[in-house]
Amino acid sequence: MKSRLAACALMVLASGCGSDPEPAGDALDASVPTDIAPAVPAAKVSGDFGDWDEPTATPATEPAIPYNPGFRVPEPAAPPDPDAVIGRYASECPGGATSDSCRELRVQVEGVFLDALVALRGADQEIDRQWYRIAAAAETPQLACIGLRELILSPGRTAADEALIVAALDSPWRSVRGAVLAWGAKVPGVDAIRQREVYGLASRECIDGGRDPEPGPKWAGGYPGARYRPFASSATRRWFTTPDSLEQVLDFFERAGKPARTADELAADANARFIAEATRISESPDADNEAQLARLMQHLTGQSQTNWSAAFRDVQGAGEIRYVMLAERQAIAVFRDEVLNATSIVAPRPAAAPDLAPDMEQAELENLSRLVFRY
Repeated sequence: MKSRLAACALMVLASGCGSDPEPAGDALDASVPTDIAPAVPAAKVSGDFGDWDEPTATPATEPAIPYNPGFRVPEPAAPPDPDAVIGRYASECPGGATSDSCRELRVQVEGVFLDALVALRGADQEIDRQWYRIAAAAETPQLACIGLRELILSPGRTAADEALIVAALDSPWRSVRGAVLAWGAKVPGVDAIRQREVYGLASRECIDGGRDPEPGPKWAGGYPGARYRPFASSATRRWFTTPDSLEQVLDFFERAGKPARTADELAADANARFIAEATRISESPDADNEAQLARLMQHLTGQSQTNWSAAFRDVQGAGEIRYVMLAERQAIAVFRDEVLNATSIVAPRPAAAPDLAPDMEQAELENLSRLVFRY
């Protein structure tokens, strides 16, 4: 019975999603021919930057628990009929349709497949490699982990298998990326990407259900087609890539009135602003201007908000890095990325905005608090 259900689920999943594996990201993209360069997209830079943690990018949470008078234990929901789920997906979602209802049905079909696959593995039944290929491309993280682990550890791994493995590094599920990083060090595509500092290593037991939110395209300056790369992102940076050339990307921002600058040029700009502010304070008739000026210089010296290059000091495989100021407090780094064979567009998390007119009394109180409480 389990074998039949697994085979049925496999057939409907393969018809829409598994027979032609998705390319393994920009790490395997072909170079753009120099004689047929794509048209440069229209320049429209996104500059609406607010909170780094975007509420709209957070995955949907579980529905609220309904009101339950008397705190009665609810009856467990009856599991869906596997044959009915598979039949609905086959009839309502031809070719792997991606509507909301079809995505929900697909997850249910993957649940049937996962249940049957685990049962067959537990019974020590021989399982065809194609089943693991379909599993590796699944949206259900536990199913994807099982498929990836088997493909990675299999001595008969093919180039198509390796493409599926590398593509899984862009999964929003931490456990799926973690499975690839934990087991796939000797897979050539994974080994190349591991040259870069990567994030998301999770339990290799495939039980972590954590899904990372995907930030909006504004963090790539609104560059058309920029692709978010979760494995290279972290709490302090958001990494995007595009197959377009570095010149095309820089031209896009240039035409939008956001010319790229080197780190030295940005530092010179910042110093000019600080000198202007210091001049304003020193020329003020305020009797406390000397102390205020000293405090301002001390405050700015301890800040790293103008040193955008600090976040990329140890990035491997990066060509000359140029910086585009999208807003007063937000820059992006743009460079040719030899590790990912693409142009990378990376937004580092900005430091807190400097206080150019500090409250001297409050600053003294904070210094005293740090001295007393040692924080």
